[in-house]
Amino acid sequence: MIGQPVCVSGILILILVHASVASAQQVVDRNPPLPSLIELSVPKTVVRMELVDGRPVVSVRVNGKGPFQFALETGVTGTVVGAELARELRLPDMGEAIAGRPGAAAPVRATVTRIDKLELGEAEISGVFAVSTDMSSVWTGNHLPQGVLNAASFPGLLVTLDYPAKRIELQRGELPAVDGRTIFAWDAEGTLPSTPLALNGLKLEVALNLGLASGIDLPEKYSDRLRLTSEPVAVPRNKTNTGDGESEITVATLNGMAKLGEFTINHPQIRFIDEMAYGNIGQEILQRFVVTLDSKNRRLQLARKAGKE
Repeated sequence: MIGQPVCVSGILILILVHASVASAQQVVDRNPPLPSLIELSVPKTVVRMELVDGRPVVSVRVNGKGPFQFALETGVTGTVVGAELARELRLPDMGEAIAGRPGAAAPVRATVTRIDKLELGEAEISGVFAVSTDMSSVWTGNHLPQGVLNAASFPGLLVTLDYPAKRIELQRGELPAVDGRTIFAWDAEGTLPSTPLALNGLKLEVALNLGLASGIDLPEKYSDRLRLTSEPVAVPRNKTNTGDGESEITVATLNGMAKLGEFTINHPQIRFIDEMAYGNIGQEILQRFVVTLDSKNRRLQLARKAGKE
């Protein structure tokens, strides 16, 4: 069984699973098994968020131990645990997996496993299927997390990333109906939450990628369709820190404005990446906002605090 592409901080991972438990085979599928139970003992729990190499990172407890540093992503379909941490916690081996990415010399081994209880603040998530692998093989940067959580996989909870306040909030509830101004829906077939993006009138649907350090990444074909302040300039591969392997990357500044619903951003910088299938917005843009994800209804909300540009 071949799972759907999974994006970790801009790194495309394809998982091929040979699992000993039928439900574990779904871990990397488009619709992995939901946690068996999600409990929140208070109306709202607030957790400190750090930005490490552009990634939102929080402290979690796994099976009563920790805390451990886990990144919050929207680019993974489930939970990833570093191999070293999985050994330390003696997480069960439920089957073998193979993970690869564009530009990598060879795929890396991974293991399907299960977490009995994961705690994020006062929220407790029980029965979490996960994939365990060597984090250094699938992630670039100097500060590797010990695991990855999908911020959009807590059905029944609103997950709010308050970038200006550097905190994560979890509470029960639902977002209001989609209005196209501050609240957006993402397609039921889409792996990542998405939002409409207009660039000088060019209308696109782009993925919201919490693990992407840059601002706006687009397929290279759009470099000829947008009004730019200058010709795109090639970025040395050793300075991209994207994990995109051998992809060619150029960068330029938009001669105009970007619009996310009712919000405008003047003259944003755009990276153009060859062989990229769809656009992404990342931390350079998202750091201006308070982002709320409602995975049950597949909605997201963008808000700006007063005085934040």
